Amino acid sequence: MSPSADANPSPAAAYDCVAVVGAGAWGTALAMVAAGNASKVLLWARESEVVESIRTARENRLFLPGVRIPETIEATGDASRIGEAQAVLVVTPAQHVRTTCAARRAVAERPATAASAAFTPNFVAATTR
Repeated sequence: MSPSADANPSPAAAYDCVAVVGAGAWGTALAMVAAGNASKVLLWARESEVVESIRTARENRLFLPGVRIPETIEATGDASRIGEAQAVLVVTPAQHVRTTCAARRAVAERPATAASAAFTPNFVAATTR
């Protein structure tokens, strides 16, 4: 007998809305993972061309070309929309995490679960010299 889909619900399914802050390749990929487990994912991008590309072509042409982005992901450049989410994943370069989180705190409508998947873009280049 196979287990029902409700037997082991995903922890992310407890959230109606997840926000991913940072729409580079890594942020977009993590938003796609979140979209498989949440009703709606808000993907915040600093670059207006990324927001427009996702909205019109369902693709992040600047950072993740050729990968179709699900309809459950809504791209936005409006930081106040992050406040709609019950969970926030910050996916920015490490040197921008503090500023990004301070800006998010200023627009938060209510407390949210938060996690960071920050990265150091120049780490590999610096360690391979």
